[in-house]
Amino acid sequence: MLYDSNGRAFELGDEIGCGREGSVYRIVGEPFVAKIYHNPTPQIARKIESMAAILSVLFERKKQLLLKLAWPLGALYERSDGRGFKGFFMYGVPEEFVSIDVVSQFPGNPTAPRMSERQKIEMLIDLCMLTSELHAIGITLGDWNPRNILVGERGSLMLLDTDSYAFTLSDVSYQTTCAAPGYIAPEVLKLMETTGVSDFESLAAATNAPVFTPQTDDFGLAVHIFKMLNRGIHPYASGELDLEIFDLGDDIPPAPSLNSCVCNGRSPFVGTLVGHVIPVYALELDDFGNLMGEAFRRSLFGKAQERLDARTWARLLDRCLSETVQCQRGHHLYHASQDECPYCRGEHALLARLADC
Repeated sequence: MLYDSNGRAFELGDEIGCGREGSVYRIVGEPFVAKIYHNPTPQIARKIESMAAILSVLFERKKQLLLKLAWPLGALYERSDGRGFKGFFMYGVPEEFVSIDVVSQFPGNPTAPRMSERQKIEMLIDLCMLTSELHAIGITLGDWNPRNILVGERGSLMLLDTDSYAFTLSDVSYQTTCAAPGYIAPEVLKLMETTGVSDFESLAAATNAPVFTPQTDDFGLAVHIFKMLNRGIHPYASGELDLEIFDLGDDIPPAPSLNSCVCNGRSPFVGTLVGHVIPVYALELDDFGNLMGEAFRRSLFGKAQERLDARTWARLLDRCLSETVQCQRGHHLYHASQDECPYCRGEHALLARLADC
């Protein structure tokens, strides 16, 4: 049995998830779930208590945000007098919601919610606006792990692990403590490399500055937009071997990690990962149209200050959605500036390769 700050008792039910920081359980007889930390610390307790305390004030004018955030509603303790911090409770997520990566997978994943191509783009716009609203009230997401972004029917959104968000309250700064490989902005990775500090809280203390900012969020957001519009392919994924350079019988070096590619700006999509090309079914940057292609170049491969912010991404996606046409097969939406559907072209190229095998 666990208790909230008012001494109200909560009985934990089945475990429904487990992550790096803790496990999630149903709460018997309640519409809530509980996140119980593997290693609860006084620092985590203060952050959760602060997040629960500012709930009503922070979102007073933005109540719609709460419908899309698994925000801590209250801390949970071992004892009814508020001692022995263990975790927090929050509203649960409908079981039909899946990770955003499931939606972007190619070929399509049968467990993904039914969504049209238009609804996928509208979902991205919603994600951009949600990010922009959080930035406007001083909150940085930090960790863009795909498991933290859940998608339901018709593109409804829910963001998890909000306890990892970074913000400042009463002159106390709360930092993001973990982030998924491949979604950490290159300037953060370079800072970790030059300082030799891999712990984000220690890195913030060493540099006397926040590690994660709206600009670093802009990178993680752009990665998700790119993946959703490009068959789930990460912009820094190593792709395929360039057979004009390598023979399949050669002693081929292992592909570098995602973080290494991001840190050093190596990607087959901009020709900076020697010996690798994009997958045959992938879209090139120019296939998205001039504006979108340039947005990806700036936000994924340019300097931090050149990135599009979340609200600008929302406007651009909305504009590009109005400029799309449907392919003859009725399966895809693509930019009207293209002579043919780049998605169909990629599928035909993949089928031709498989036929030759």
